[in-house]
Amino acid sequence: MALMWLLPSHWAHVQEISPITCGYSGFFHPLPLRLMDITFCDYQAVDYPTWRALWLDYTGPAAALLTEELHQHTYARVRDDKGTLHGVIAWTDRPVGFAHYYFHPSSYSVHDACTLEDLYVCATARRQGVARALIDWVATRAAAAQAPALNWKTRDTNTSAQALYDSLAVRTGFVAYQMRL
Repeated sequence: MALMWLLPSHWAHVQEISPITCGYSGFFHPLPLRLMDITFCDYQAVDYPTWRALWLDYTGPAAALLTEELHQHTYARVRDDKGTLHGVIAWTDRPVGFAHYYFHPSSYSVHDACTLEDLYVCATARRQGVARALIDWVATRAAAAQAPALNWKTRDTNTSAQALYDSLAVRTGFVAYQMRL
């Protein structure tokens, strides 16, 4: 049975495919006026070529450094119901974005924390509430799991995304480092 949520006119109209895999409890934040009808589904509804096209667009030039084996592995992991990497696809009349997230132990809470690992919206669907809706979809799941917070990071040069993120969350002030091994 599909669920449909009709939200106030300044919020997105969201239609869910399945209450089991895509249950949705509502937005935390009002959305801008220019919106799309957004449907959320899990990765079981998306074939590999469709996801791969979005993934390669998301990874950009770094995609050349990633192997086909890694692409297939990531896709398989996010489709695995028993795995630790979770995902959701945003659809309008076609897939327009995705989010990958995971839960992990936290030394600051008795409950697992939640991290938004990847967030992507295709260029033609940007500035229409899709990214905000994807973040809210993940935040709803994190809250249901009693995660103390939803954490994510972005490139310091991604100022358009930072404008959205600043309206949803607080900058932590931490600087990210990575040691290649």
